[in-house]
Amino acid sequence: MSQLAQNNAIFGTPEAFGVPNGLIPYNWDKAVCVSAEPTVGYEPACFRRKLVPCWNVGVKALGSDDKGALYNRRKGADPAFLNQRAWTIRWSDRKSSVDLVQQILGPNDRLANQNAPKYPRRDKGLALRTLAWQAKWRGALNEAENKCHQGLARLRGENAGDAMADCYSILGVISYSRRDLTGARDHVRDGFSCLSENSAVASRIDLLATRANIERYSGRLDRAYACLTEAMSLANGAELARLEHNIARATLQDGYPQQSLEHSESALMLAQKFNNRVILPYAFETMGAALIDVGQADRALDPLSRGLAVARDEQDHRVECQLLHEICRVHMAQQEFKTGLPLAVGGQKTARDMGYTLWETKFLELVAYFQDQLGQTEAALQSFKALVQMRGNNPT
Repeated sequence: MSQLAQNNAIFGTPEAFGVPNGLIPYNWDKAVCVSAEPTVGYEPACFRRKLVPCWNVGVKALGSDDKGALYNRRKGADPAFLNQRAWTIRWSDRKSSVDLVQQILGPNDRLANQNAPKYPRRDKGLALRTLAWQAKWRGALNEAENKCHQGLARLRGENAGDAMADCYSILGVISYSRRDLTGARDHVRDGFSCLSENSAVASRIDLLATRANIERYSGRLDRAYACLTEAMSLANGAELARLEHNIARATLQDGYPQQSLEHSESALMLAQKFNNRVILPYAFETMGAALIDVGQADRALDPLSRGLAVARDEQDHRVECQLLHEICRVHMAQQEFKTGLPLAVGGQKTARDMGYTLWETKFLELVAYFQDQLGQTEAALQSFKALVQMRGNNPT
């Protein structure tokens, strides 16, 4: 396959990104996919201009011309392309997804940076939606919340219902992560109100998945399954891995660990097939959890350790926290209480620092259990009291 054909297959044709027919960047056919780091493009000598940065999706030497460039010094990168590309690769290349939209917002995410191109409100709103999505998945809940509200402020009145729905879904996840199920339901309701018959399927799937988790945490598993069944009927590609993982988590809670294990294996296979780096460590997590519950804790450490390696490579503190919880459960099953206690204490601190109240509570349960088993009666009593207080302040 020629380099031109490869580039068109990977990135789409230049025309797909709004470049008028006949105005294809001169070296499109010579571009080579290298990395996600910023690169510098160059122009033919006949243009007699200095080096300029080129729009960046891990492509080296994609130049521009004066008539129909994807990038030029005056206008900057095409924001529609950057947003579209960043959202498309959000599951597979988290760092590049963030890097792309930061070109719209400017250095340090500052919206009013005098050196950044002056992009419309809608473009900045879409960029903030992507940053919020990525922050939510990696456990930066406060950052995600701020980005959602900033994004919504710029998307209202801009014919961007799908992106607004995505923001409300993210806010729903943040709320249930803080054990606020009422707030989570309100956000999901607001998200669905933004959708229309022509809305993106991915936005509807995301809201259904968030609603399923809310119902699951409310103990209404029949409603959770109904949401996931509807979402599965709409999904394809990377979304399938995410939903298989959701089903694995629901069946585990429902007391069917063998089914959970099967869905976890399916989620793992789909995550690898569609290069879903976000879901990959979660699939390892539920696989390990299911193995513990079927009485095979000795086999659980392998997938949990593999998931932990991916989580740390992706700097995903949210799933790292959940994987550590399951590793603590392995030590519980193997009666390795001295090993498990410091891990549980560390996991509780990580969850607390993230504002991840849901999992801080789960770790506190483990801390109290390990302390009790080790004969640390007074410490265990204080942990149980703290647990009761947390549950009283944040009932589910």
